[in-house]
Amino acid sequence: MKQSTYECLVVGVDGSDASLTALRWSATQARLLRTHVVAVHVWLPTGTHRAPYASPAELPSPEQDRRRAA
Repeated sequence: MKQSTYECLVVGVDGSDASLTALRWSATQARLLRTHVVAVHVWLPTGTHRAPYASPAELPSPEQDRRRAA
């Protein structure tokens, strides 16, 4: 078997129909080229979402919450 000159095929996916079609096409091409696919999912942060984790030192105390709510 001839080794592929492509190390891998990179395809961006975002869940849309078009990106899933591109992923399927890439998988077919990768088989033909004897290589593998690297699927990449990226997004633009909107600034409205917070990190899923905050250290306890960064969280307000119950007293601070009460004052803020008053």
